[in-house]
Amino acid sequence: MLFLERMKKIAYILLFTTLIVTLFYNALGYRMLFAFDQEQEWVTAMKKIPDPEFKVIRLNASLYTFADDTELEYVNENISINNKSYHIFKKQIKDNILNLYYLPNVNSSLSTQEIENIVDMQLFNSSNENKGASKKIVKSFTVDYFIQYPESITINNTTDFKSIPLISFSNEKLHAGFVPSFYSPPDLV
Repeated sequence: MLFLERMKKIAYILLFTTLIVTLFYNALGYRMLFAFDQEQEWVTAMKKIPDPEFKVIRLNASLYTFADDTELEYVNENISINNKSYHIFKKQIKDNILNLYYLPNVNSSLSTQEIENIVDMQLFNSSNENKGASKKIVKSFTVDYFIQYPESITINNTTDFKSIPLISFSNEKLHAGFVPSFYSPPDLV
């Protein structure tokens, strides 16, 4: 009797696990199907936009070799050029020039202005209205407004350092490849 009860429990667990895995697999399949449909709708919407509405960034496709010409590809990717990000919709290589097509962001100035107003209000006004939300916005956009360039930091050092001569061991044999240390050099793959 005890053996049959254990077998029933194992059978129920296996059946339940199979049902859960099948449900998860079906949900994942439906999600992939809907994502594919959304992507196809996006591609057809991009094809309907006339070419004069797109702005073009032209870059050299290859510095040392000649790149093959390609057809117009529909892509959905973000790139950053000179600390400014662009959302690229189309790309094409023609005559060794990479043409990146993007739509100008009309609403960016409005949203940027609103964010700047909130940041200015938080920094310069001492009012207590909705401080929690504005603190979160200030923290999340600090990187965008206070860009730190490490190469532009100047350090003025007024103290003189003593020069310490390197001790040379002329009696010992020098290592040709690396300076010996307590740990082994990294393996190169």
